[in-house]
Amino acid sequence: MRHILYIIACLLTALPASAQKNLAVNDIFDGDIVAKTYMVENMIKGEQLNPYKLTYFRSIKFKATPEERKKIEKLVNEDIKNSLDLEQERQGTTVESKTSNSQESPLSYAMMTLPADGKYSPENPNRWYLCYQCTPFKKNEYAITLVFMKGHATIKELRKMFKK
Repeated sequence: MRHILYIIACLLTALPASAQKNLAVNDIFDGDIVAKTYMVENMIKGEQLNPYKLTYFRSIKFKATPEERKKIEKLVNEDIKNSLDLEQERQGTTVESKTSNSQESPLSYAMMTLPADGKYSPENPNRWYLCYQCTPFKKNEYAITLVFMKGHATIKELRKMFKK
């Protein structure tokens, strides 16, 4: 019996890590850039997300050095390349097109829609969403929030719902 409980516990701990497995930012969620012990993590699944047209919500918050920020931003920029819809802010300018914005400027905010499981199909309404925010915290330190969601809302619907 103890053996079965151990296996179930292992499977449950592996579930969150696999949720965004096809994304570059998975390394961040896994603690490969900043150790998980320095992160505040929230995960929500179930009916309480239905009003938001979501089925899964996972967020992490942590502090990062300038070197860690560069690594994190590189991974976020990789996912931006695959986005279906994007809103981002670099050096104080909001840009809603991934093609008209240079990735050379530091990224302070991004909210994007990605194809579920890395595959786009008009028949499949399910999408993945990734939100990134980076703000200066102290000298040589940044406060970073990264949110991964699954569902079938648009970025405009999410922005409107979360402004309530």
